[in-house]
Amino acid sequence: MISSTGGAAQHRGGALGQFDYDEKKKYYIQSSTEQGQEHFQAFYLYPDEDDEWWVSFTPGEKAGLLHNPIPSKSMPTSGWLWSDGKSVWSWHDDPTLTVTPGPLPPLAWQFTVTATGAAAKKRPSSLCLGVFTRSDKWWLGRQVYTNTEGMLLYHGPRDWGWRIGGEFGRTPLRGSRAHHSPVSEDSWRYWTGSEWKPASVRVTASD
Repeated sequence: MISSTGGAAQHRGGALGQFDYDEKKKYYIQSSTEQGQEHFQAFYLYPDEDDEWWVSFTPGEKAGLLHNPIPSKSMPTSGWLWSDGKSVWSWHDDPTLTVTPGPLPPLAWQFTVTATGAAAKKRPSSLCLGVFTRSDKWWLGRQVYTNTEGMLLYHGPRDWGWRIGGEFGRTPLRGSRAHHSPVSEDSWRYWTGSEWKPASVRVTASD
C-alpha cells in the first residue's frame, strides 16, 4: 500500500493506493478490476536495473511519478519522492509518502453523500447523491462504491481525489486531493458544464 497525506496526496493521488504483486513479471501493479474501461491506465511499482524504485506507467523505465533514489534490493518503505512533471529534475520530498506491506485498510460498507446549494440543484439526489454501497470493483488502487442509480463513487487520477459520476473518467463531482476515505474530503467541486465550482458536499460513513 502506498499512502501520503502530504505533497504526493495533493498532486499525485492517482498513483497511490493498493498494489498487487505479479509473481511472473516480478513487479507490482495497482489494483483494478476495470482494465477494459476507456480511461484505464495501469500504474506499476518496480525496481530498475540499478535497484532504484519507481511508480510509473511503464515497468522498468527510469522515469515516473514517484521515485526512491536509494538503491535497495527490497521494497523501501520511506525516502520516496514525488514528481511535479515539470522536468526530469522536479522531485519533491514528502515524509508522509510511505510504502507498507499488506492490503489497503478497509473502508466503511456504505457512504451517504448529501449536498446543499448550487451543487444540489445542479446534480439531483437521484443521480450523484444518496447512499453508495461497497462493490467488488477496484479502480486506481481503491474500492469502488455504487448507488441504486448506478452512479460510481471512486478515486480519480492526479489531484482530483474521490469522484462521483456515471462512468470512470467522466464525473460531475470531484474532490481536491487523495484521502483514504471520501469522508475526509472537505473541498468538493462540481462541473457547471463549462467550469468547476466549489460544492457544498458532505459524505458520512456507516456499516
